[in-house]
Amino acid sequence: MEGLKVLLVEDDKLLSQIYQMFLQSLGHNIVGVCNNGESAISICKKFSPDLVLMDIHIEGEINGVQTTEIIYKKFDIPVVFMTSDTKQSTLDSVLHTVFYGYIIKPIDKSVLGIQIELAYGKYTSENELRYNKERYNSLVNDSLDTIIIINEDGIIEYINSAGLKLFKTPYIENIIGLPILSFIEDDSKEVYRKKIEVKMKKDKKVNYFEAFFRNVYDKRIEIGVVGSVVNFKNKSAVQLIMKSLNNYKDKEYYGF
Repeated sequence: MEGLKVLLVEDDKLLSQIYQMFLQSLGHNIVGVCNNGESAISICKKFSPDLVLMDIHIEGEINGVQTTEIIYKKFDIPVVFMTSDTKQSTLDSVLHTVFYGYIIKPIDKSVLGIQIELAYGKYTSENELRYNKERYNSLVNDSLDTIIIINEDGIIEYINSAGLKLFKTPYIENIIGLPILSFIEDDSKEVYRKKIEVKMKKDKKVNYFEAFFRNVYDKRIEIGVVGSVVNFKNKSAVQLIMKSLNNYKDKEYYGF
């Protein structure tokens, strides 16, 4: 891992000097050293460090835990706590805070190096996952195709904007939480069961099929459907991509 820009927040002058030597020896760039929360916030705003080493008990009106909450919310910078206080109450005080490491003093240089690497690795991985999730949600919600996610019990758990338009409602509560079968005409329910429920049990792709649905105004819609088994909220589910065939009967037009 390349050297990081690190802010050190420590109110013990001797320990501060030792940790600075450790950080320099580990190849990190120290962008700031301070002993209170107010200065830490100011340095984060000015220099945007990659990581903050934060003593829990520091000088000033706000402690290390409170300072960490502000830094994460304002600047999205990962913080590793340092403390010689092993009381359970101290540990409990940080549990509601987003932090990426907790080191008990005295701190060995090699331990500090490992903790920094683990903390920054975890932070970057979480950021990547968050970015991918936001990008996926944006693509799905902005899609011109109707996208619906159905759980193992056949209940609709998600529908995008195009789906609300297809079913003629601006209100997501008219769709979410209801069984998908309540929108499918009787003569198409058996087709749905064969295509969806069987595939879901076998964890396979749902091949193209056509079925008749009803929108919230009970108007008949002929729909082309493809789908796949996905993981949604840590459970197996089916994601369906649906297009109305009322106006376009050519399946190739839709790319199925």
